[in-house]
Amino acid sequence: MIITQGPNSIYGEKATLSFETGEVNVVGNVRYVGPGFTMYGSRMTYNLNTQQLSVNNARVLSDNYVILGNTLSRTGPNEIYGKDAEYTTCRDCPESWTVFGKEVRITVGEYIRIKHAFIKVKGVVVMYFPYIILPIKKDRQTGLLFPSFGLNIDEGARFQQPFFWNISPHADATVTPSFFGNRGWGSELEFRHDPFDGLQYQTRGLFTNDTIYRPGKSERTKSGRSEFRYLGQWEHHYSDKENFNHHFNFTKLRDYDLSRDYQFYTDDKLLSPDSGLETFFDYREDLFNFNIFSGFRTNHLYREAREFDNRYVQILPKLSFDMAPITLFESDIPMLNRLSFSLDSDFTMFRQNHLQEDEYIRNANRLNAVPRLLWNFGDLGPISAKTQIELDYQDYRFDHLERGKSFRKYGVVYETEFSLVLDKIFGLAYKEEIPKESVVEGRDPRDSEDEKNENLTKEAGSSLIGELPPVQSVSDEKYKIIKNSYRHRQEFKLKHYFLSKQFYKGNSDFYDQIQSNDGRFDTVDTIRSQEFQAINETSRTTLPINNTLEIQWNNTVTKKSVASADLLEDGKSIRNNFNYSNISYFNVSQGFDLHRDTDALGNALSFKDRLTRLYINTGFSLKKTSFSLQEYYYYSTGEHITRANVSRAFSFGNLTSGLRYNSFRTPVDKFYTLGGNLYISDEVYLTGNWEYNIDEKRSYQTNYGVTYRPSNDCWMLQVDYNRTIAQRSFGFNFLINFSEKGFAGM
Repeated sequence: MIITQGPNSIYGEKATLSFETGEVNVVGNVRYVGPGFTMYGSRMTYNLNTQQLSVNNARVLSDNYVILGNTLSRTGPNEIYGKDAEYTTCRDCPESWTVFGKEVRITVGEYIRIKHAFIKVKGVVVMYFPYIILPIKKDRQTGLLFPSFGLNIDEGARFQQPFFWNISPHADATVTPSFFGNRGWGSELEFRHDPFDGLQYQTRGLFTNDTIYRPGKSERTKSGRSEFRYLGQWEHHYSDKENFNHHFNFTKLRDYDLSRDYQFYTDDKLLSPDSGLETFFDYREDLFNFNIFSGFRTNHLYREAREFDNRYVQILPKLSFDMAPITLFESDIPMLNRLSFSLDSDFTMFRQNHLQEDEYIRNANRLNAVPRLLWNFGDLGPISAKTQIELDYQDYRFDHLERGKSFRKYGVVYETEFSLVLDKIFGLAYKEEIPKESVVEGRDPRDSEDEKNENLTKEAGSSLIGELPPVQSVSDEKYKIIKNSYRHRQEFKLKHYFLSKQFYKGNSDFYDQIQSNDGRFDTVDTIRSQEFQAINETSRTTLPINNTLEIQWNNTVTKKSVASADLLEDGKSIRNNFNYSNISYFNVSQGFDLHRDTDALGNALSFKDRLTRLYINTGFSLKKTSFSLQEYYYYSTGEHITRANVSRAFSFGNLTSGLRYNSFRTPVDKFYTLGGNLYISDEVYLTGNWEYNIDEKRSYQTNYGVTYRPSNDCWMLQVDYNRTIAQRSFGFNFLINFSEKGFAGM
């Protein structure tokens, strides 16, 4: 039996129809098909006049959800009502997880409202909500989001219930009333707005009446009174999508201890141990870039949690102007191939909120300019040569001082390079498919088709007039020929660095100050001849530039393979349809000091003593195994900076191991790391990460976790344990896959 009425269709084994009331009773394999959903059941009552329907033992199927109920009724064109019904997004596995409700109201294509909701996993109730709204449409919807929980042994349980407000197509907000255990009540607030194309801004904050906290109090017992605490942020970004960018961020904390007490919130909101105002304006053209950066921030690592650290140095502001290389001269004349000019420059004002200079000068205006000329001599076969001349210039002004109001340092750095490049290519990368029946054992399969046609012609003998037409195989079975090619590139470099005598003039106290790491504003202040001695690791790994020779040998092996897509009709790859990957590399750099020939006592230095740092960087990727090693070795002190990593993928998981060592740090940085995943089954896998301090012989951080993820991808359960030298924590997370957008965490 089939009944159709406009877009509605009813199917069943037996039906009775009243022409007076328009009521239809259908029994046996009942199915209703309408706009937006399909409903199945054992018995149905449908009114042709009002189009209301009621289905017993009902099941509703839509594009992205399923509803089961003893009785489901359509009370309006887009309204469904049910009692004792269950909702899930698993169409093929409704038993995986469901939301059971005493009353369920569905607005088709919009949302589902459930009263007295019980969330079930494999039929077991795991959570209860008195009222819940679940969106079943792609557009954003106002309603409750999933809550979050936390438990601290000292502070009690945390519960947060976010409410999402869809204000307009370009604005929304989230309000999260919260209970923070013994700390009391509070809330989170976030507002987002895109008023027009190119501008986005948001404001967010955490507000709480804390019944534990008092400034200077370390115990986590209740203080007897509440303390209002907050963290507020404003952030916006503007871009004209062509040349101009602007960003602004402002963060205000009632006290700096918030980052400790509300770590679950501040971890991804505070990215550094300071806060305040920070902004930049950036304008770019093809030939230059102009940037303004400024900030007014306070230090969180201050003895008083609510006082401003007036000693903290601010940048008010920093103006940068950089020029891309401009070609001044270009020709085919040997030794005069190309001459170009570039510039990096900035002007920075360093200021304290209130002048508090004790040991060091902390208030200054600094002009930093680095113009450079690059001269390419040209190529002679595989050999090329070039040189670069760079002026390193800094000028400082100290207007607040009575004497020694300026300081200047500058020097010229020369860098000359000769390089030899050798390439060797092995094999040819291609892919071809040939019918299997045409393959002759021991012969090239590409030749077998022509030979077959030639043999057929010979068998026909002289009675054949003309030639037999070519025989084309109709078999779908193909013989695939896949070949890769490899390229070994060797590069030999001889580089020479030379720093002309550096000139210093002005304030002698500031000259003494920048000899130490604590006395510098940043790395620009470093004396270039001493740059490689700075504590900063990036500077440590550079070569001294007074008068140094560097020899480099760089090796790379690259694999070229045919891509699987974009093939021509004949099954052969087009010329540019390839994938490239580096499968191994080995690079060595060694410096030799030409500047020093005697030590501090006047004794002649040996060849070994004049060797500067040795740098080795190597690694490979071979199928499921990868390895990398980076080593800096300093002959004069026997110090090392080492990093090594190895990883291996298995059918049942993966394993990664690493080692890092830096003997320049105090205490010595010597850590071993181990991590990986272990797939117990298709649904269950374990994760683990371990960081171990070799010198102190103790674990710094340990994390273990187990994840259960059914193959239907409808939900996921995660449990983990994390331990650091400061704290231990357990994590529990239950996630539901509502739609193609992925998982939402509870």
